[in-house]
Amino acid sequence: MPIRDSLLPSNSYCKKTIIACLSLVLCVVLCAQSPPEELLGVYKYHLEDQEGISIISPTHFIWIMLDKDRPNPSKGQLKTAEKAKAYETMNLAGGTHSYLGNQRFKYTFSIHSSPEVIGTSFEWTYTLDGDLANFWIIQSDGSKGPLMQSRKLADWDAPGLCSHLNGVWTYEEFKGLYLQCGNYAVWTIHFEELTQVSTEEEKAKAFDVIDGKAAMGDCQTNGKAFWNIVHASKIAQENITLGTQYEKLVKGRSKWTMLAPNGSPQNPTWHLSPLKK
Repeated sequence: MPIRDSLLPSNSYCKKTIIACLSLVLCVVLCAQSPPEELLGVYKYHLEDQEGISIISPTHFIWIMLDKDRPNPSKGQLKTAEKAKAYETMNLAGGTHSYLGNQRFKYTFSIHSSPEVIGTSFEWTYTLDGDLANFWIIQSDGSKGPLMQSRKLADWDAPGLCSHLNGVWTYEEFKGLYLQCGNYAVWTIHFEELTQVSTEEEKAKAFDVIDGKAAMGDCQTNGKAFWNIVHASKIAQENITLGTQYEKLVKGRSKWTMLAPNGSPQNPTWHLSPLKK
C-alpha cells in the first residue's frame, strides 16, 4: 500500500530533527564534567576503626580498607573460622567514576571483596581543607552519612622513578585492577571468580582467593622495582618487600615477573594491559 505524501515528514522537519539530534550529542560531549584535578591522587584514610589507602585517577578509583583491630593469627595453616573472620575485616574495591559536579562523585564497582555489589554504584560528596579531604556517602534518602576523612599523600601523575607506570591497569590472567601514582600502588585481585560470599566456608575461600595490597615502590632504571607492602589483605604479608621486573610489550601491555630476594626472576609472571592514564 503506497504511503501518502502527507504522511512523510517535510524537509524542514527533517532538518530540525537533525539539528536537535546533533545538539543533543554535542551537549553530551561538552556537558560531561572532568573531575577537579585537586582531588585526584593518593590518600591515606584517617578513620577511627579502619586504615588504608585509596587512589583516584581521572577515570578510576581503588581502595584497600582494613579494620585496625583485625586479628593477627599465628603463622601456619589457618582454620576455616580464622579465615572467615579475617575476610570480614577487609574492604577492597575498585572501579570507574563520574563527576556529577558540585563536589559530588558517583562510583561504580568493577571489583569488590564483596562480589555481590560488583556493578552497583553509590554517590559521595566532599570538601577539601588543605591536604585533608572530608567526605560523606550519600544515603538512600539523599542525606549525608557520617563524616569520613583522608589525607592526601601525592597528586595524580606524580613524578618519580616509578612514574612511567602511572595509570590504570587490568590483569590479563585473572580479574583484577591496579592503579599506580608516583611511588604508590594499590591493587586488588580475584584469583578465582566469586559470585556470592555469605557462609563461613565461602568467606574462608574468599580470603584465600582475594588479594589486595597497597605499597610504596623503589623503582630502578633497569625495570626492577622493590615494593614495601604498607597494607595487605593478609596481615602476615604486611611490612615485607616484593621485587618485580617490568618489561614493556607491544600495544602498551607489560609483563611483570616476581623477583626472589637475591633479585633473580621467579614465578609468577603476570601480564597487565593499560586502561587509562
